[in-house]
Amino acid sequence: RVGGFAGGNAGGTITESFAAGTVSGGENAGGFVSRNGNEFAEEDGFRAEITDCYAVGEVTGDERVGGFVGHNFFGDVEQSYAGGDVSGNESVGGFVGVNRDGSTANDVYWDATIAETSDGGTALTTTGMQGASATEEMSGFDFENTWQTVVEDESINGETPDTDEYPILSRLASEAQL
Repeated sequence: RVGGFAGGNAGGTITESFAAGTVSGGENAGGFVSRNGNEFAEEDGFRAEITDCYAVGEVTGDERVGGFVGHNFFGDVEQSYAGGDVSGNESVGGFVGVNRDGSTANDVYWDATIAETSDGGTALTTTGMQGASATEEMSGFDFENTWQTVVEDESINGETPDTDEYPILSRLASEAQL
């Protein structure tokens, strides 16, 4: 179980975070988190929740491999996206490898240009997820308060990108995320 941000989220809440590193593993490999939730947390009344997060690193694994989460297991993911290459042998998805019954993936997006399928989320083209297009295509995101578009030749804290990029978190915009 390997993830770009965490190996697993058993029953906690993760908000406004991102992962951009390369992830390589076996089962339950995810660009952000390997496994979100578990049956024991659900029995105790806890839900694993991830909101307003993203992953843009390459993910490789064997089975239950996702650009964002490998296995969404009694967990909830909302307003998040994945934009990295994903490869594996079984249950491979651009956003989530396996989205188990009882789990949700609402207002989540994945780049269909670099990953063909997903067990949850909305497929968008790279162009639809980047620059000004993101505000229209990723309609479940709050671009007034939480998210910021990255548009070619528009300065973000002194840096000017040469191309449109995926959205970044507004509160983290002062850090180099490009």
